[in-house]
Amino acid sequence: MALYNAFLLNMANAASRPANSPRHGSGLRRATYLLAGLLTAGSTGAWAAGPSVDLEASVSQQFPNDQMRVQLVKESRGKSIEELNTQVIEAINQALEKARTAPTVKAYANGINTHQEWDRNGRRDGWQVRGSLVLEGTDTAAVARLAGQLAGNLQVDGVNYQLSTARRQTEENRLIKEAVEAFRTRAAATASAFGYKGYEIRQIRLDTSHRSDSDSGGIYPLAAAARSEVAESSMPSVPGQGGDTTITLTARGTIELR
Repeated sequence: MALYNAFLLNMANAASRPANSPRHGSGLRRATYLLAGLLTAGSTGAWAAGPSVDLEASVSQQFPNDQMRVQLVKESRGKSIEELNTQVIEAINQALEKARTAPTVKAYANGINTHQEWDRNGRRDGWQVRGSLVLEGTDTAAVARLAGQLAGNLQVDGVNYQLSTARRQTEENRLIKEAVEAFRTRAAATASAFGYKGYEIRQIRLDTSHRSDSDSGGIYPLAAAARSEVAESSMPSVPGQGGDTTITLTARGTIELR
């Protein structure tokens, strides 16, 4: 900026100099050359940067699932919708009351649905009422034990395993550093392959994804047994452990070769 101001000053001096004053080299010409040199130098610096390259690098790791979720249902069919609703609601409430004996297990009702049933001739043929209850927790042994106890009156509809939110966030934070290091390693290798000495990161984004074994058919339906037929101690055993969750952390960005 100072050189540019000097250029303007030289131009002003040249314009104000008397026509008969001696000229030992034109100040205007010198300033013009100086500005031209600055522009040339600036252009050379601008072209020093190399091309931009989009890159990504990922790291993945498996972790054993530490949270279990069991859904149990009560279904009733018949002609009287009032009686059916009463049967289902009472069964769910009794299960919730028993679940209070397991403080490490979270239990909650998951809704009640009513459907009209039809016979082969397309005529109304009663109702179906279905209520569901969910058990979940990181104390998987307690969840499995309680689910087995409740399977006397309720049907175990499915079992799902996953990483708890707290564990997943902890592992994702740990993988961030590895993903960034993998990105830098790939960026350096790319710069070297193209004959450049280094690179500059122009932008970068971190993405995370997780997939549990339960997401690919790992929901296990279990048949219920009637309490009058089978003792509670011999209820179907619900598996207390189930597979792993794979966490993938990806660094995506743009580098400028230098």
